[in-house]
Amino acid sequence: MGGGLAQVLSSDDAYFTVQNAYNVSRTNAPIQVIAEAASPVASPTSLSFTLEAAASVTGLAQRIELFNFATGAYEVMDARNATVQDSTVVVTAEGALGRFIEPGTRKMRARLTWRASESSLSLSWNARLDFVVWSVGG
Repeated sequence: MGGGLAQVLSSDDAYFTVQNAYNVSRTNAPIQVIAEAASPVASPTSLSFTLEAAASVTGLAQRIELFNFATGAYEVMDARNATVQDSTVVVTAEGALGRFIEPGTRKMRARLTWRASESSLSLSWNARLDFVVWSVGG
């Protein structure tokens, strides 16, 4: 709906806004945003992902997933109800952190999704992303 990469680089209330998609299958979330970045190191000692976002209506489920390059699948790091005011979620990965970094390219990938509950009466809604950042130590 509006904004782009520049709007998610700082927490400044300038938003990247995404409208829910119509006619999506029940297995896919109506809003999916993929955030990718390059890790400064191949073997991190710490890894976290921060999302500051809000939704236009109540009753939406928000999820943050990190891509595990070893298994080729996303790992759910956080699942909660979305808020209509900006809220910040920081997820901190644990264990073998290298699984979230693609060998060779050092690419990292997160999938952010929003889905309405079955009882939601609103057919049209959106998510507003204000700040999206990776933090990698090592």
